[in-house]
Amino acid sequence: MIEAFEFSAMDRSGEAATLIAFVQFGADATPVNGEADFLLGPIELFTSDGRVVKYDHGQLVSLDDSDTFTPKDDTILDLLAMQ
Repeated sequence: MIEAFEFSAMDRSGEAATLIAFVQFGADATPVNGEADFLLGPIELFTSDGRVVKYDHGQLVSLDDSDTFTPKDDTILDLLAMQ
């Protein structure tokens, strides 16, 4: 299962940016109490204008132009750090 999430960020120059995370979840083979659980899989990041973004040493960096992004919420960084 793949979910898409949008989150607000600021680019290096202080301009607002929207980043999109495509998060893949896989079914847990050993669910607890018979309930379906999911495991975090790969996360792919893009800007709303289509630039590919990579998580590199705690930073979100555009592969197209080396611009960096700071999310307004650290949730996405926490998820990326888990990978």
